[in-house]
Amino acid sequence: MKQTLNQLTAIALLLVLFSLPAPLQAREKRGADLVVTKLDGSQVSGELIAVKRDSLLLLGLDGKDESVVVADIAIIRIVRRSKAWRGLLYGFVPGAIGGAIWASQGMDDMGVLGGIIGGLVVGAASGLVGFAAGAGAGLDSEISLTGLHESAVSKILAKLNRQAREPREFVPTQRTTTTREPEKRVPYSDKRGPRLKLTWAPGITAAQGLWDITEEDIIFRFTEDLPPAELGPYTSRVYVENLRSSFSLGRISLAYEWSRRLSSEIELHVSRHKTDRFGDLVFSSTLDGIEYRATWGEDETLNSLSLLAGLTFRPLPPDFLQHHVIEAGVAAGLAWISTSATSWLMPWKPTRISREMTWTARARVAYDYFFNPVFSMGAFVEYRWLRADIPSYATTANWLDFHESNDYYGNVLNRVAEVTVPGRTIPMGGFACGLRFGFGF
Repeated sequence: MKQTLNQLTAIALLLVLFSLPAPLQAREKRGADLVVTKLDGSQVSGELIAVKRDSLLLLGLDGKDESVVVADIAIIRIVRRSKAWRGLLYGFVPGAIGGAIWASQGMDDMGVLGGIIGGLVVGAASGLVGFAAGAGAGLDSEISLTGLHESAVSKILAKLNRQAREPREFVPTQRTTTTREPEKRVPYSDKRGPRLKLTWAPGITAAQGLWDITEEDIIFRFTEDLPPAELGPYTSRVYVENLRSSFSLGRISLAYEWSRRLSSEIELHVSRHKTDRFGDLVFSSTLDGIEYRATWGEDETLNSLSLLAGLTFRPLPPDFLQHHVIEAGVAAGLAWISTSATSWLMPWKPTRISREMTWTARARVAYDYFFNPVFSMGAFVEYRWLRADIPSYATTANWLDFHESNDYYGNVLNRVAEVTVPGRTIPMGGFACGLRFGFGF
């Protein structure tokens, strides 16, 4: 199984290599395509050949060079080609490989099938991010030079110079300190971005123990009017199946931007963990000496609601002609956890087991692509620390039919039992990854 999975991974890597544009390194660098609108309303378009201190040199569609004086420019529009499908490919293939490797761990019997499913799920999510980033990278950028200070215009020209065919032609203007005139900031997408940002981040948890089956001992005793020796207690071994969902929709945060690099945020996180216990309650009756057993089961549901506060730092913030953002943050806060149990037999009404308040913390690294100051989309990787302590508890099991262990159709005892489940600690955190959708206002 492992060898087959490795072969699939190698094939996927070869697909990535063959999908890359082979002659890309040998191509001559091409300048950005610009549409320049002058103050008098006329337009000049062409490839950006060079940026000079007071002019732009463009190569028009007719093959002729044209110089545009910077002082006569009102708006510069950078025309880009869509990279959506390339971004989809570059996002899907690495995500599919990583998802296949992750999903196949610990699945000896179904390693290939689990790897394929995990690769498709994670690859689809990362491909969606790549598609969105590629589509965003293909959007035109519009820059207004009207009313900007000379130093602000110089910053714009310096960044435009990086997209010219011959970037070495540009010599930036030297700063002077002879005037105290306030400068107008270089615009990011023509206006200052909003300071509040609402982010929704669905994700997939990659923690251990999402699904497993173990065994544990439980204690039961009868609550009816029986001889003291018949009441118990008795010990039986049952199966415990953990059914924690790997996918979560419950990450919503509200951030306030103090600067382009530093923000504070409040995050609301919801998670759920379900445990099924099932097995036979076995005892030897003191009345007739026969061993009896009855099928028993219950569903244990744990819900958590976390409220965290923290700080985020952007080593790569959004800026003029810079839409790719890297963000790192930490947060800590309180989590409210409630546990309930529901019997497999009537009545099916949930029984509240416990309620507790505990501490939780989270560290996250994220990438966002800002289509504009209002909307962004990206991906994240995080580690969350959260543990739930469930105390030992007892529930009542009604309508238990105890059949003879050696003769199912023999004598049957109908009893009511009190079942005691041992306490335990459940990890609710772990590593997770997913998508981010941000809305500024």
